[in-house]
Amino acid sequence: MKLGFILLLLVAFSNVVAQNGNYSLSHFNPAQERSDYLSFDLTQDERGIIYIAGKDGIEEFDGRRWRLIPTPGVAYTLAKTATSILVGGLEGYGKLVNDSQKGWTYKALSQDAKAKNIFASLALKDSVYLINEGQLFIVSAEDPNVTRNINAPVGISLAGVFDIMGKVHITTSDNGIFVVENGHFAPVGFTVPNEQILFVEKSPISENYLIGTASSHLFNYNDKNGLTEIVVKDQALLSSHIMSDGVWLNDHVIAIGTLRGGVVFIDINTGSTEEIIDYNTGLPDNEVFALLSDKRQGIWVAHSYGYSRIATNVPFRSFSHYKGLSGNLLTVQSINGNLYAGTSVGLFLLTQEEVYDEEVYYVTRKSKGTQKVEEEPLIIEQDVPEERQRAKRGFFGFLKEKKEAEVQNKPSPTEPSATKSGSAQTPLEVSMRERRTRKVLRSVDYAYKMVSGTKGKVTQLWHWNGKLLAGGPSGLYEVTGDKAIAISVEPVRSFIVTKDEMTLVAATYDNEVKTFSSAGEVWNQTFLLDTLHAFVSFLFEDKQENIWLCGLNTIYKAEILDGELVDIVKIPFSNPSMAETFGMAAGYDVYVVIAGKFLRYDFVKENFEVYDSLSSSGKSLVSGNRFWYFDGHSWSSLDQQISQKFKLNWLNLFPQIRFISPDDRNENLWLITPSNDLYRFSSDAALADTYQYPLFLKDVRNEQAKIIFTAKSVELSQELGAVTLEFIQPEYSGLETTEYRYWVKGLQKDWSLWSAFNNEISFPFMPVGSYEVLIQSRNLFGVVADTQPVSFVVVPPYWKQTWFFAAEFGFFSLLVMLSIRLSAMNERYRLISRLLSLLTVILLIQLIQAAVYSMITMQSTPVVDFFIQVSIALLVLPLEFTLRKVMTMGGAVRSVCVNW
Repeated sequence: MKLGFILLLLVAFSNVVAQNGNYSLSHFNPAQERSDYLSFDLTQDERGIIYIAGKDGIEEFDGRRWRLIPTPGVAYTLAKTATSILVGGLEGYGKLVNDSQKGWTYKALSQDAKAKNIFASLALKDSVYLINEGQLFIVSAEDPNVTRNINAPVGISLAGVFDIMGKVHITTSDNGIFVVENGHFAPVGFTVPNEQILFVEKSPISENYLIGTASSHLFNYNDKNGLTEIVVKDQALLSSHIMSDGVWLNDHVIAIGTLRGGVVFIDINTGSTEEIIDYNTGLPDNEVFALLSDKRQGIWVAHSYGYSRIATNVPFRSFSHYKGLSGNLLTVQSINGNLYAGTSVGLFLLTQEEVYDEEVYYVTRKSKGTQKVEEEPLIIEQDVPEERQRAKRGFFGFLKEKKEAEVQNKPSPTEPSATKSGSAQTPLEVSMRERRTRKVLRSVDYAYKMVSGTKGKVTQLWHWNGKLLAGGPSGLYEVTGDKAIAISVEPVRSFIVTKDEMTLVAATYDNEVKTFSSAGEVWNQTFLLDTLHAFVSFLFEDKQENIWLCGLNTIYKAEILDGELVDIVKIPFSNPSMAETFGMAAGYDVYVVIAGKFLRYDFVKENFEVYDSLSSSGKSLVSGNRFWYFDGHSWSSLDQQISQKFKLNWLNLFPQIRFISPDDRNENLWLITPSNDLYRFSSDAALADTYQYPLFLKDVRNEQAKIIFTAKSVELSQELGAVTLEFIQPEYSGLETTEYRYWVKGLQKDWSLWSAFNNEISFPFMPVGSYEVLIQSRNLFGVVADTQPVSFVVVPPYWKQTWFFAAEFGFFSLLVMLSIRLSAMNERYRLISRLLSLLTVILLIQLIQAAVYSMITMQSTPVVDFFIQVSIALLVLPLEFTLRKVMTMGGAVRSVCVNW
């Protein structure tokens, strides 16, 4: 009993030590107006694009843009080959093809009337295997029109198709399993549990195969050890939540989707639960439809509210989803292993919470006359669910089983015993069994608890002398553990503790500055700055131990020596917007931020001057007694120790951070985001997300339709109007952190600026000519990726092309000749001749106008068009006069000849 108790304490302690927050989550959905996102399968192609099979067809997602590919009926399953994606569904099977006008579309392949309700598929080597209850359909990956069918054995329904050791295995509804060999179903070469197999997943690193069954048990299969069960320590939890899907995270950790408990991460070597992601930790729903492990170790979860991605290898852990926390997060501080969070409603402490199960056991009582004797409790295992029994068997399970066997073989004291002579005796004792329950510690969870003694908004926390100070509109407090003692009940805007840790300075809402000193357990007011009555929004101390008080249009510098006030210097400045001011000291320099404008104090001139090294267009943040700056691309800190210790590029995932502060050991950073999420950022450089998806040309389109293209060249007609080229490098943080820039050679002289939206290059008007598009992407860490240059040619419309000009000129020449002949033939054709002359002149004007327009390299306006037409008409006027003269002379010559 003592040993068991010690082990229980060790397990509980290990849970406390292992508390690291929760994985970071990103959430996606195609359309907000949809109320149901029932999905059946997910896959990812080599470019990183996600495809999801669901009720309405196939959803395609590249991290930014969703697109629905309709299918004839519900799509159940997806099979990805090296060159295409095959789809199985209610109305048969088909493949995704790239249509020149519509982009990716569904093309039906199944011809057999029995090829309906295809619910499972497998792509292996050069074939795709699809099944319904009655048939297996084998489709060639190279030529999808080449197919063959294998009928299910008589009286047996097919249930699943899986890859195990490079061979196709088929499971059946009666828990049977076959291997497909030479076009037939053959017996398997290994033993399997006599239960339905839900999924089989091959490890991306080794030759291990994860097998999950309908009874929520897990197995590992490989050539060396065959089929071995994974002993899950929380098997009871897994069984009660009911498994739905499973994938590998890495070679020793798996992610199991459940119908009741979200996603459970399990270490297959130890059987321990690494993490549970459910509703309580940020997942929108506990019912998991399907899982996908992407190429960057992210776990995609399909649920009723869309899709969530669990980022497992980024150095951020979430601490905002533990129950008990309420209000908007404002400040965070960790001290002595405890985490405190100040919110708009109070101060909270993250504490342990023990989770107990209720276990049933029985006590046997003996009675003899009026005397009762109570025996040792006897646990009846039959009253405990089978899954619980399996979960409780550990290192000492064999001892328990031996003891139970001895109890079963021992005669019951209530049964009649035979004497040596064989005569029966009547028992004198009567046994009674009594049902009882007791609580059994199952796990240690965490929850936030409000610190007693505080009630109201807490905006600032300060680590002082091994204790915590908290301040805000609720007052000023000293916090020890889960209790707080009031230092002052007056609302506080800002406070600091001097570097000698002897003086506490607080600016109140009554425009007073109060000072306190600590004497043991008591804080005494010292009235050091009681003569200063002003609005003060922020306090800080410089390296020379001067205290700076930031007002609306005046900065006060309080010079203190040996605990005595020497002088207060008033430094006025312009603040037309009356914005709150913040400041900090970096080395011997003092900086102030006013409405995004940066000022630096000149100790010689005793005034603040504009500091141009930091752009006012960025975002500044004074948090955790440190200054942070976001220039639109990346975060930086004036604290060089912070910049060197942490890989601050990761912070670019959150361009709108509200709060940043290091923990009490300077090993991690605490972040609060605008979405009221609290993250711990680790300095562990090993957590690097190094895999990068390729950058490629995804779409060429105008307002009417998509345009056919190849990866290296595009041909566009000028008459298409505005054209957009869309490039993409898939990225699934949900925050559009990848930036792009482009250079259109022949149209631009240099690269564009970096921007998250420069992946789409729009051309409202393109002059005729040849161009080359270069594009680059840049990730969080500044790593630049590029793709092959895309050449495209803008061709004029047919009426601006050479052959059309030649045809016009020929037709014009023919009309001129016909007009001259008619004028010369007879006076009766004079009117027709003049009409033809007028038409010829009009065509000539149009021809010249088209030629002029083809040489203009800018988009014209109606006014410009008018002046061009007038100019052409004036230029053509002498030619028209000459042409009329020629035709008149031709008519005169003809008349002379006739008269003669």
